[in-house]
Amino acid sequence: NGGDSGGRIGSSDGFTDVTTIIQERIDALAAIGGGTVFLPQGRYVVRGSLTLRKGVILRGEWKKPVKGQAPEGTILMVYKGRGSTSENLSFITMQPSSSVQDMIFWYPEQIPGNITPYPPTIVLGEPDYFGNDYCNVKNITLVNSFTGIVYSSVNGGSCPVLSHIYGTPLSLGIEIDNIADVGRVDKIHFSPQYWSHSGLPYAPSPGSAFEDWIFNNGTGIAMRRNDWSYACFVNIEGYHKGLHLAPSGGTSGAAPNGHNYNMVFKNCHTAMYFE
Repeated sequence: NGGDSGGRIGSSDGFTDVTTIIQERIDALAAIGGGTVFLPQGRYVVRGSLTLRKGVILRGEWKKPVKGQAPEGTILMVYKGRGSTSENLSFITMQPSSSVQDMIFWYPEQIPGNITPYPPTIVLGEPDYFGNDYCNVKNITLVNSFTGIVYSSVNGGSCPVLSHIYGTPLSLGIEIDNIADVGRVDKIHFSPQYWSHSGLPYAPSPGSAFEDWIFNNGTGIAMRRNDWSYACFVNIEGYHKGLHLAPSGGTSGAAPNGHNYNMVFKNCHTAMYFE
């Protein structure tokens, strides 16, 4: 599992930066053809960013979150990129055939009374490279990401799978663009209550002004160019737009071409917005 003599990645004490050791273990496994870097339950400070190499899985411990209860499992504490939305500063950049699973992402410096932009938590694929295939993200809690998971307009590929994604992404939960073949986005649950009931430091009070901010600014899922992809079993609560279908941000004339079904939108300003 890429750990030290005790089988763990550095320290999960919530204070010691473990960016370097995690990246070293990812690189070491990639060099021998792939494998799993496992982070047991705990709080890990990661002040830098991570590149998840081809054939490597980054995995923790995770329990399906329940609104009104604190998250349980492996918590990555994210700091990099405050004040920027650049994908080049994303927390995790995934190369083809890699996977992130069973993880909780928390931004300790994000304050509900002064919501600040951050780069995406996870970007599927490296910039300016078409062929970012088979990236998988599953069993994830985005406690308070500004932007959660992005398959971006400046790269592309095929067959991503996003499954069992929960949390309170503030500005944008998931954005899909430039998928050239079948992708899957299923079992998505976004609500202000995942952050407000998290029990983590600086979590907002239920019903406080941050819910108005999400209602006025937040988008659950933005679906742009996708070829024959599926989005289903989606629950979006309290956002400005639940599902936004729009032209590609990077491919002229391209638009969504997929299937969207079994979706529930509650207390959103606009449930489904077709641009």
